[in-house]
Amino acid sequence: CVCRPKGQHLALRTRNTVCLPEKGQDMEHHRGRPAEPAPDSLYTKWFDYDKIINCVKIRTRLQGDYLTINSDMGRKSLKDYLIDHKIPKEERNSIFVVADGSHIMWVIGLRISEYYKVTDKTRKILEISVKER
Repeated sequence: CVCRPKGQHLALRTRNTVCLPEKGQDMEHHRGRPAEPAPDSLYTKWFDYDKIINCVKIRTRLQGDYLTINSDMGRKSLKDYLIDHKIPKEERNSIFVVADGSHIMWVIGLRISEYYKVTDKTRKILEISVKER
């Protein structure tokens, strides 16, 4: 298990487990095109792998982060999203996200970006699961 050093970013690689010691959780991920439908879970999400531009990272928020909030590809800053969902100010910097550069793919435990959602045109899927240790 590769642990995420405090205050640093960690790139995902296929068939890895990433420990998030501050949260007491493990994150697993793999690529492929499973035959079964996407899981209905807050802590397991599928993403359209071919839409990923940069190296996917697990981190806390940074200035300039945003997510796509609707099918028209409308954007909202991560800061505004967290405020709109009444996340207390003192908790916002400790929430983990899965990011493709500044584009937030997943606010873990809350929502994924519309841009990365799996569609009938998706060829490869990246599945990420967060599990309690």
